[in-house]
Amino acid sequence: MVAVHDAPVSFDKVRGAACPVMCFIRPGEAGACDRYFDVEGAAVRFDSHVVLERRVERLPSRSGIVDRLIATAFDNGAAAALAIHQRDARPPSVCRAKPNCVVVISPRHFAANSPLNYGIQMSSFNQERVLSVRHWTDNLFSFTTTRTPTFRFRNGEFVMMGLDVGGKPLLRAYSVASANYEDHLEFFSIKVPEGPLTSRLQHLNVGDEVVVGTKATGTLVIDNLRAGRNLFLVGTGTGLAPFLSIIKDPETYEKFEKIVLLHGCRRISELAYGEYLTHDLPKDEVLGEIASTQLVYYPTVTRDPFRNRGRITDLMTSGKLFEDIRLDPIDAANDRAMICGSPDLMRDAKAMLLDRGFEEGNHGEAGDFVVEKAFAER
Repeated sequence: MVAVHDAPVSFDKVRGAACPVMCFIRPGEAGACDRYFDVEGAAVRFDSHVVLERRVERLPSRSGIVDRLIATAFDNGAAAALAIHQRDARPPSVCRAKPNCVVVISPRHFAANSPLNYGIQMSSFNQERVLSVRHWTDNLFSFTTTRTPTFRFRNGEFVMMGLDVGGKPLLRAYSVASANYEDHLEFFSIKVPEGPLTSRLQHLNVGDEVVVGTKATGTLVIDNLRAGRNLFLVGTGTGLAPFLSIIKDPETYEKFEKIVLLHGCRRISELAYGEYLTHDLPKDEVLGEIASTQLVYYPTVTRDPFRNRGRITDLMTSGKLFEDIRLDPIDAANDRAMICGSPDLMRDAKAMLLDRGFEEGNHGEAGDFVVEKAFAER
């Protein structure tokens, strides 16, 4: 994410230019393709569609060290990142293109109730009703909701979802686990006892309401990959969610000969959706036949005795995984990959693929693999 801080202006609106569009932006609002935001009379540019809430240990910048980042989405999916707990309060600086580099904005630009902190108004969301709730373990649950007919997304994308708390949305980025042709939405989440959202969300009951953003986005879409032979979907924990929608997409099976779904967890009980993947999906009227022949599901755990045991990247590096599934080792010339899950998985899997000659893709250019950078499993 890159931020450019323009000189303050004396009037209550600031000028933003992008796309190329010229406009004047009211305080606390976005404009010019939402690449600029009016922050106390200064035009701050936000070039990212990334939405995240995660901790970082060190983020060097001319503004100091940041240990917590929060990003709030706007109704078009763009995001404004705000940083707190900095060592000083100097003006924002440009964050150069580096891995995990994000915009750094001084805390003095953001009061606790700043419009940037809440991002968008409730009118920018759809109200959806909870249809079912399933608690997989003490730490994992999933739920389905109604789906507003006008809401569109590509399989593998995420959306801002949460609760209406006092007329303001309390949100997190969630991958949509249901397919884009289904008439409901499904979400897969961890439970964080003291988490601002999941501490509330885990108590959902059928009939309760949630708020879902009107704009979905994300990098885990088939269009961001080059043509290939096999597709490896590499996920841990709730990082399985986007892949559940991808494996229900007929286009996935048209583009790849084999789809290898790798799901790593600590415990056997955390291998959510295992029964669906091994029993229900193969019996599906539409996808059953092709899934039975093209989908390879490989669950693995690290702390319980199980037929597959070990970290996904270790099993791939040692070659055991490929021996088990009877496929050639992953190769940049023919294979493609998607990664979503814990920070360790994302770091190690990406490094392994780069070492094997893979090139990373994004929205602008298709590649051999893609990583969901918007959020890591939390």
